[in-house]
Amino acid sequence: MKKVAIVGGGITGLTAAHRLRQNHVEVTLFESSSRVGGVVRTETSNGFLAETGPNSIWLKEKRILSFFHELGLESEIIEADPNIRKRFIVREGRPVEISSTPLSLLTTPILSLSGKFRLLQEPFIKSGGLSQDESLANFVRRRIGKEALDYAIDPIVSGIFAGDPEKLSARFAFPTLWNLEKKFGSLVGGQLKRIKHSKSTGNRMKRRSVTFKKGIQSLTDAIRASLGDSIRLNSDVNRLLSESNWRVLWSNGKSGSCGSEKFDALVLALPAYKCSRLLFSDNAVQPLSFLKEIEYPPLAVQVMGFERSKIKHPLDGMGMLVPAVEGLNILGTFFSSTAFPGRSPAGHATLTTFIGGARNPNLGQNSSTQLQSLVLQDLERLLGVGGEPVFSRSYLWNNSIPQYNIGYGKILAKISEFESSNSGIFLSGNYRNGIALRQCINSGLDTADKVMSYLG
Repeated sequence: MKKVAIVGGGITGLTAAHRLRQNHVEVTLFESSSRVGGVVRTETSNGFLAETGPNSIWLKEKRILSFFHELGLESEIIEADPNIRKRFIVREGRPVEISSTPLSLLTTPILSLSGKFRLLQEPFIKSGGLSQDESLANFVRRRIGKEALDYAIDPIVSGIFAGDPEKLSARFAFPTLWNLEKKFGSLVGGQLKRIKHSKSTGNRMKRRSVTFKKGIQSLTDAIRASLGDSIRLNSDVNRLLSESNWRVLWSNGKSGSCGSEKFDALVLALPAYKCSRLLFSDNAVQPLSFLKEIEYPPLAVQVMGFERSKIKHPLDGMGMLVPAVEGLNILGTFFSSTAFPGRSPAGHATLTTFIGGARNPNLGQNSSTQLQSLVLQDLERLLGVGGEPVFSRSYLWNNSIPQYNIGYGKILAKISEFESSNSGIFLSGNYRNGIALRQCINSGLDTADKVMSYLG
């Protein structure tokens, strides 16, 4: 039986390991911490449920649903109420409703009349230099104007990447937008054609926002259970040696044990900044040191539960995003208990707020007490939250989300070159194949398929 080592027990590594085991490949997964799952973790207390990382999964592909069924999670899936179509973006200090429909920007007060008029001009704007690695901010200003950048795209960027549109690459961070201009010459016209094409094909499902009854950790727990004793916790990979195959040198910081094993293939499913420090050969070579160029800004997640009567806002949507031009502390707030049942006890509401990121990296490194104070200050102003929370948890990520900044294409090219020069090694993770949870799952499945093709 072929043997494969997977380094990193986040969702990508777990998914790859599961798929390989299902295809009768012997897998050993090395995880340096005391648990698997990475940023995916769910905490419950007194009827409140808090997610340390992702709160939901955009279910778009049938293969993801099949994967959940394979893990026995079909009865655990819960879907966000499809009738809750509202989202809010803050303008002039108050949440302004914006629906999820394509024409919503033309029908809500989030844009002024001049901003809407500029948006209507988009189909007549000539395409720019498509070969250039243009910043997302420049791309948006050129296509739909500065106001749309400030009050539509910038808050979305904060909600997805916790990033800076002036630094992010339009081509690599938002490839759908970039490709619409490249293929159709217009974002509006291209989107209409894509919708028409999507309806004529059956390979995609209707997009749904889902989670699990007991939280996102149900997913990583199910994969962990399927892997059994294939997982080695508290195990640091100290060195990788390329011989006739791959030799992994590891040590267990908890037990003090160490070892060396040979594998037919190797999957690196670590964050980029950890991959950059990996040693190859006896000469302490770090061929992946270029990955340290990828920015990972600090981000804090503040989850708080309140008596429902202490919040004036109806919370009748999925959440709100805050543009940088508003000058507030927070990036946005997810209305957890509105989106999904079982997130708070009766008569209460749970709010999950994000702070820091590339916009305000220093704020993402505050203490729990400071974070709660900063968040409460903004929630009082925006949602009419009064009083102290009855439940509060702070989760700090010093290295949160990889930023697909300008020049990212060169990094991706170096990764491909490294794989081509080192037979049997595969790099996978959210720094390469997309940052969303579903993209990480797809990355794990795709990487496993590549490994099986290599093994023959």
